[in-house]
Amino acid sequence: VIDGEAFTIQGEDFSVLASAIDGSPTLSPASYNSTSETLTINGVSFSTAGKTYNDLIADINAEGTYTAAEGNAIFINNKKFITAGEDFAALATEINSDPNFVASYNAGTNQLSINGHNFSTAAPATYADVATVINNNTSFTASTEIRGSISVTVDGEEKEFTITDTTTYAQLVDKINADPDLNASVTD
Repeated sequence: VIDGEAFTIQGEDFSVLASAIDGSPTLSPASYNSTSETLTINGVSFSTAGKTYNDLIADINAEGTYTAAEGNAIFINNKKFITAGEDFAALATEINSDPNFVASYNAGTNQLSINGHNFSTAAPATYADVATVINNNTSFTASTEIRGSISVTVDGEEKEFTITDTTTYAQLVDKINADPDLNASVTD
């Protein structure tokens, strides 16, 4: 998360991160020079030589032009929602931006509401705690861990299916079969 904008990247690839940031209306242009191992965000350069994303976050904050933080993510029905820190009001806003969900947060009652279902976020709740509570409701699946993804290209269009720590083979097959261009099954 840089200046409140979340960027979802699998693994630590500074070139991919630069491409994601370059699409930002407020942080672009961004680029990555693999020879000098330098990430440049809107004219401000950061060395990435021998560094991790956490090192980059520290460097961005130390430089002072931007603020950066590791994002916190929760997957609900295999859709990823990311916020700066574990902020349930921001999470409700992120979830509500998806057309498949209606979400709100009531800080007074510590309730996160998703599609009419209420989930307690009473302290000291974390996204992992809330994911467990959400999983107890058969209308949703939730996780804070991503295990990987499967990508398929059909007629030049890439389709990605996320696998979390709670994804079963049957759920993966259901996700794939939800796409009218694909067909999947599980065999023993």
